[in-house]
Amino acid sequence: MGPKRRNVSAEKDLALLRQALSERPFLKERGKPMAAWGDLATQLLSDDSFSRDKLSAKNAQTRFDKLVLQKRQQNSAALAASGIDEEETEKDVLLDELIALIDDHAEAMVAEKEDAKRKREVDETASLTARQLATESMCDRSEPPKRKRKEEEMKAFLLELKAIESKENKDDREYKEAERACEREEDRRFFLQLAKSFGKHFNKSQNN
Repeated sequence: MGPKRRNVSAEKDLALLRQALSERPFLKERGKPMAAWGDLATQLLSDDSFSRDKLSAKNAQTRFDKLVLQKRQQNSAALAASGIDEEETEKDVLLDELIALIDDHAEAMVAEKEDAKRKREVDETASLTARQLATESMCDRSEPPKRKRKEEEMKAFLLELKAIESKENKDDREYKEAERACEREEDRRFFLQLAKSFGKHFNKSQNN
């Protein structure tokens, strides 16, 4: 591959990464990412500076995944070779920001699943206890009023415990999501500004 062709390929990769950072199709809900990648491909093809006539959603996603994997491997190698400083390019900056977004999203999905699991466990415990109390009540209709009041208090306590657990999980998740969104927005603005600076420097060097 000649230098000119390599430069064209590099510019197409940069355009793909910039658009991916802007639209974030990899964060879409399950079952919808491919439609988002299709929209991204359409946006790229509508840009006169994008030197390609055809680009499918699948090809855009596949190329993006390959670039992310290569960057992860590059970062791992850089960590192993401590003490060696490498100059960061616009591509490096974009990929580091994209990888951070992908990893944050994966962590949020895991936390959401754990919250759902805890909620199911609380529901199951409350239901089991309620059934046990109901069975005991049916077996002994002549039990003293004091014991009946105790059972009613226990049922009320379990229901209250379930409500508190559910609210705490929801509040904690919403707080973390809001905090993460704020941090990501600040990082996004910083990296976009840095990427623009790289772009201007690159264009200036090309003109010279």
